[in-house]
Amino acid sequence: MLFSVVIPTYNYGRFLRAAVESVLEQPGDDYETIVVDDGSTDDTPAVLEQFLAELPQRVRDRVRFVRQENAGPSAARNRGAAAAKGDYLVFLDADDRLLPGALERLRSYAADGGFDLIFGGYEAVTPAGRRTPRRAKPLRDSNLRNFKRFLRRRLGSVRLGAAAIRRSRFMELRFPEGVHHHEDVVLVAQLLATGRCVSFPEITLSALKHPDSLRHDLKGLESASTAAAEALFDPAVLPAEMMAMRREYQSDFFLTQFGALARAGRYAEARAVYRRAVREYPRHLLRWPKLRRYLRIVFK
Repeated sequence: MLFSVVIPTYNYGRFLRAAVESVLEQPGDDYETIVVDDGSTDDTPAVLEQFLAELPQRVRDRVRFVRQENAGPSAARNRGAAAAKGDYLVFLDADDRLLPGALERLRSYAADGGFDLIFGGYEAVTPAGRRTPRRAKPLRDSNLRNFKRFLRRRLGSVRLGAAAIRRSRFMELRFPEGVHHHEDVVLVAQLLATGRCVSFPEITLSALKHPDSLRHDLKGLESASTAAAEALFDPAVLPAEMMAMRREYQSDFFLTQFGALARAGRYAEARAVYRRAVREYPRHLLRWPKLRRYLRIVFK
């Protein structure tokens, strides 16, 4: 088995069928699909059961359904990975879709067998149907440079659904279960820092942006605070020269939180978080777009 596609879901029954279909439409017989229901209270189990009943037995046998008490997306992904049989893991969000040929593109690199992380580009899709392509940028031949570029957002965003992670390496790292935002950043950064990685520009994933996902972003940012930095900058995982970026990363996280709070009209909280970001890493005061937004809300 080459790929295990793990789909964590929580109250996304309305999206789930399309996500699973996008996997089963991929050519080949070297992959399985594992849906992990993280304690949904909607119709998720019924949606999947009805969908599977419509499939031929040979296709249905390649889909497994795991249900657990609500423990968060990191725990759900880890649960799916523990049940997986594939050499590589693809973590597909329940509201995302693999595009035609996605696994074939990943397969061409996975055949090498030596990559810990393989990733391509994706398209962001708004509720109105507007599509914005985000192509993966090429990696350098230095783990340190790739680590820095990724955390400084010069490498772009790496969507897990457009990536394949070698399972043996993943089981050594896993998603940090105490982190409910940026948990994907933690894992990808550690892989870039310590593994053999490759990227390709082609787009293999459609990522849907919708009101629920945006609300989750703000809620997750509020709850995460310093947890992501603590999980990422683990001296047992990262080389010493990479640990020096912790304050810069923590400040950047606060700036992300600042922007989300400002957009939500929570200006007093936003101002406090911005000041915290600058105290953590004073050079971020030079980020003019963030400073300009802060000055606009000083008296709001």
